[in-house]
Amino acid sequence: MELIGSEVLKIEISNAGDINRKESIQKIYTVSVKSEVSLTDDIIARANEIQDMSNIRAFDSLHLASAEKATDIILTTDKKFLNAVKRLDNIDIHIENPIDFVMEVTKDD
Repeated sequence: MELIGSEVLKIEISNAGDINRKESIQKIYTVSVKSEVSLTDDIIARANEIQDMSNIRAFDSLHLASAEKATDIILTTDKKFLNAVKRLDNIDIHIENPIDFVMEVTKDD
């Protein structure tokens, strides 16, 4: 497995209000992320489509559109976002809570 980041996630991290929290998250991101999805016109267009067919907010739709370009799964602790994505029919990506995901992939260990 490889953790993939995105330009959208870096923007979100940079907008964190608490400077200590922001610095901690930036360090984790830098050490953990192996590759990164750049924000493109295609991703923005797909994010707009996602918004048009759901109640998913703009920034979350950018996360989802970025993830669709690069991976099979997106991990989130945002229950509202997770549930909204699970209700969509034309999304070709799996969404999961990180704890549930770790439990699933390590259950046979």
